Amino acid sequence: MIINGYELLTELNNKNSGFSKWAFARKNGKTYFIKELLEPIYPVDASVMSEEMRTRKERLCWDFEEKFTKFYRAINRASHGNLVRIEEFFRYDSHYYVTMEKVPSAALEVERISKLDNLTKFVLLRSVAYAFLCLHKACIAHFDVKPDNILIQETESGYYSVKIIDFDGGFFLDEPPCGEEIGGDTTYLAPETFLAMMGQEVRINEKSDIFSLGLVMHEYFTGRLPYFDKEKYDYLYEVALEKGFVMPDSDDMPPILAECIKRMLDANPEKRPSAQELMDFFTRIVYGNSFSFTTPATENQKTTEIETDWFNSAGDL
Repeated sequence: MIINGYELLTELNNKNSGFSKWAFARKNGKTYFIKELLEPIYPVDASVMSEEMRTRKERLCWDFEEKFTKFYRAINRASHGNLVRIEEFFRYDSHYYVTMEKVPSAALEVERISKLDNLTKFVLLRSVAYAFLCLHKACIAHFDVKPDNILIQETESGYYSVKIIDFDGGFFLDEPPCGEEIGGDTTYLAPETFLAMMGQEVRINEKSDIFSLGLVMHEYFTGRLPYFDKEKYDYLYEVALEKGFVMPDSDDMPPILAECIKRMLDANPEKRPSAQELMDFFTRIVYGNSFSFTTPATENQKTTEIETDWFNSAGDL
């Protein structure tokens, strides 16, 4: 099967892809990842609907196409090699498709990442923070942050690269989603995202990425999500909403990282660090400098600081 010049190498399937199907395809001698979006569906066969319905569906598709053409161009401009670039976004027959060049080698599993030495893991966390810094500085939220969408690969020279994929759930910060547009993997869902899904008026922005990223970083260091009472809660966002934050498994990671992740997993988005703050934080750790992490002051709480020399507090990397 050929779609707009892309010869499918595998069948389109929806494994781990939500509201889309994907496959690998070849075009001009290169291999690509191709995704078929299940919605919206362009009204190709106008004979089965009224003119009013056809016009309404066409306008919906035109608005969708204009919005995501702008969105994917912004992602490509923000990429410095860490955001997988969108090759093409087009409509073929009644469906819309997104293609990007296939990442050449398999990504590392969370379990393998967790077994790397601490310094290597901190270098990786710094790279991940930088990728999201690039995205957030472009005023874009990913909104579906999870290990499957962060590809960490070992290079031929023995180093590791980080690439972020799957931006279909993302949005410009000045155009946050609403209603049925709000979604995401419930395992990594931020508390405010769940509240928005329930119809509450809450602000959705890039800080939702930070909460999800806190869970991913916890997995990278420990090989698992933070412990919680599964008889009482189904998901970690429920823990955050009830207790105000999710407590990381601090016994299994350096104290300074546990403090950072705890702040990333705060139920209040405004108390979470930004991608820039995370980038600065991991840079200072990687290069062995002392670091001061400031807790934002609340109405009844003075600002406090934790000043920690990394080598003295966390031991040898």
